[in-house]
Amino acid sequence: MQIAALYIRVSTDDQIEYSPDAQKKSLLKYAKDHNFFVDEHYIFVDQGISGRRAEKRPAFMLMIATAKKKPNPFDVILVHKFDRFARSREDSVVYKALLRKECNVKVLSITETLEDDKFSIILESMLEAMAEYYSLNLSDEVKKGMFEKASRGEHIGNLPYGYKLEDKNLIPHPTEFLVVRKIFEMFNTGSSLLDIVRHLNVRDIRTKNNKSWTKQSLRYLLRNHVYMGYTRYNYRVPKTNQINPESEWILIQSVHQPAITKDIFEKTQAILKNNCTLLRKDTDPYQIKSWMQKLVRCKHCGSTLRILHVTRKNIRYHYFRCAKAYQGACNVNNTFSAIKLNTLLLEKFNVDFSLGNINVTMVKTVAKLNDELDILNKKLVKLHRQYELIYKAYIGEIDSLEEYKKNKENISREETEIMERIKATSTKIGPEIFKSIKLANFKSLITTDNISESDKNKAAKQFIEKINIDLMNKSINLYYYI
Repeated sequence: MQIAALYIRVSTDDQIEYSPDAQKKSLLKYAKDHNFFVDEHYIFVDQGISGRRAEKRPAFMLMIATAKKKPNPFDVILVHKFDRFARSREDSVVYKALLRKECNVKVLSITETLEDDKFSIILESMLEAMAEYYSLNLSDEVKKGMFEKASRGEHIGNLPYGYKLEDKNLIPHPTEFLVVRKIFEMFNTGSSLLDIVRHLNVRDIRTKNNKSWTKQSLRYLLRNHVYMGYTRYNYRVPKTNQINPESEWILIQSVHQPAITKDIFEKTQAILKNNCTLLRKDTDPYQIKSWMQKLVRCKHCGSTLRILHVTRKNIRYHYFRCAKAYQGACNVNNTFSAIKLNTLLLEKFNVDFSLGNINVTMVKTVAKLNDELDILNKKLVKLHRQYELIYKAYIGEIDSLEEYKKNKENISREETEIMERIKATSTKIGPEIFKSIKLANFKSLITTDNISESDKNKAAKQFIEKINIDLMNKSINLYYYI
């Protein structure tokens, strides 16, 4: 009697007939009728998982690894259909060849009986090609179905604020619906986004996700066509904040009750568009404009302070403002001039540190060495990723054991070299250099013109943990690592 393993895969797109229990029942019956013995330890199930790529199916990969053991734990793998085994011809060919040649294990479909002849090889290839076509076509069909639902005015996606869902239809929420109308009314009568956000948060009116309102969440609400009675689909690129071109949207008049008229909605969009051209832009977030950046925090809410700018008479002035207050989620809306804050911190340093001279070249050297360490650490992370890839290639029988060992030795050698370089670089940044930076008069460093704000920021991060700012009282609290 031959020993059989069962492989069962169910994706989220399968019907009831392909449920795990249904497949298992059919496979066990086939095994009994054809004199196969099934060990419960060799029943492998991937549930709710696509069959496109084998490496994304943990039970499948475990089955392949088990089949490679000596002596062979089973002689055959039973599947309901060949597309349960793999929908990718590449995966199907690779793993069937592996099982057949190296493990002497056959893959049998209980609903697609094939003989060991030339015609069966052609037929099996055709079945695999059809399965792959189905898999590739499935996402397009799902998208078509979503478009069709949208074209009928049915709601798609997350439930919008102001509505609840009954029998797949949007119904006005008893309290939220009134809030939506109030938001549009306030915005169209001159209230800013920040004014409305504060109005909502002060009254403890929460979003659909039970969070505080921000300008971003409010702006999304004001741009949602659902509030003028339309169903909208394909508005954003999936998993991003990027908005698709308007020509690709699906906008269908729905049967649900609108919160506002079309005229009010269009007026709202015009105001939003006009506001976008008047917004004062932040400085480039990827550039350090002040050595205090990413160190200063709002004492009230703990959020990082954003650095913004304003230009007067061709002179640019920087100031700090709470990031959450900028979005309306913090009540402290005061700002702090970067120049005044710098002066206040220098006075604080005079009190906290002993006076002395600091070696400017030394600070620049430390910053450079820190950059080198960052690069080496990133290379180390990539090497760890390579370890995972070569292991998967071996488990998937893409690489032989000899190839796996050779690749592992090469990566290990490179890892050793990087670790030695990290050790050597760290030695150069010895405790004496750090001590001289931490305990010297930091004021002379901050006031030196020939050191960039970025280098000053890197040096400051060596001994300053954070700087809490009371934006209302203009007071500060410094927290050091020493």
